[in-house]
Amino acid sequence: MLVFMFLPAIVFLGLVETVVRFTGVAETCLPTMHAADSFWACDPLLYFKNNPDLKVMGKSLNAAGFRGREFLPKKPGVFRVIALGDSSTFGLAESDEGFYVREPYPRLLEHMLGQVYGPARVEVLNAGSIGYNSYQGLLLLRTKLRSLKPDLVTVRFGWNDHLMSSSGRDEGAFRDSTNPIVRSLGNALLRTALYPFAIRLRLESQAWLGRDEAQKPPLRSAWTPNMSIPDYQNALRQIAALGHAMGARVWLLTAPQGFSSEGDLERFSALPEDAKARKLLTLNAMDSFSQMRSVHNDYIEATRDAAREAKVPLIDLDALYRKTSDERLFALSDAVHPTLQGHILEAKVLHRRLKKQRVLEDYFANAPVDP
Repeated sequence: MLVFMFLPAIVFLGLVETVVRFTGVAETCLPTMHAADSFWACDPLLYFKNNPDLKVMGKSLNAAGFRGREFLPKKPGVFRVIALGDSSTFGLAESDEGFYVREPYPRLLEHMLGQVYGPARVEVLNAGSIGYNSYQGLLLLRTKLRSLKPDLVTVRFGWNDHLMSSSGRDEGAFRDSTNPIVRSLGNALLRTALYPFAIRLRLESQAWLGRDEAQKPPLRSAWTPNMSIPDYQNALRQIAALGHAMGARVWLLTAPQGFSSEGDLERFSALPEDAKARKLLTLNAMDSFSQMRSVHNDYIEATRDAAREAKVPLIDLDALYRKTSDERLFALSDAVHPTLQGHILEAKVLHRRLKKQRVLEDYFANAPVDP
């Protein structure tokens, strides 16, 4: 009897879900601080995403809204890597030459692996999203990336977790529920088109009611993190668990910084007040690069702890950069995003780890072949 009582509602919701999914109206929203921004477009679930109209060194983003090759269904016998991360993975780097690295480390890694195993047998998908923190990376893996069947997921976050959020979301918005039932329900909703569409309607209704000012919060007078360290570590652990559930290896990467050594810190601290690199201090209400380094070091250590707790390999890029001690790895205009030299270094260390552990050899020894 109950089934027949709810059957009309179930049919109606099914029809609406079909229409919303077919028309794509859940993928956009109007009232957003990012609506006219060159880097971002609105996203109902993640608040913002890479602007689909963005041109990177004359090239468009792929159909999924990311830089590089298309995210197509995986072919048999192909080893696929998803490089999950923020603007450093995307390949953003402010310098005198522009805003982008010509070839970010996911593209370089794919080229290196392709030279050894054949270009048709290896794919490295650049899932870097400008401005994303680890929780947004988790949601991305639960939604847009969930059907990609990776064999390895590299995870690189940290900067946007401790930088202040300008998203306008409520406090605690970037926090995963600790209740497994609530989390399972949320995961189920993320698979629908109705859920993001409902969020879009809420955002638009707030704008129509004159409440869109709340989505453009003023700069704060004191630094507060986007995500606390416990929330950051929880997001990394959830990403690791989800990656394993997808049948993939998961590697956590620490995020290097341009002022890791005392010499580097002195170089940045000596910059004039109007230097580009100092804008980050102003935007995040930090007094000095020394304070920013101290905060970032805490999140680097939290990444190491999360890797131990999740029992996944750690690729300690921060330690690598400190050991290399090359001033060319960061431009003085940007202490967050590595230069092309940095991306080359990162691709090489990932390539060496894969080679040392014979990851691809083991995969191809047991992988299905395309008939």
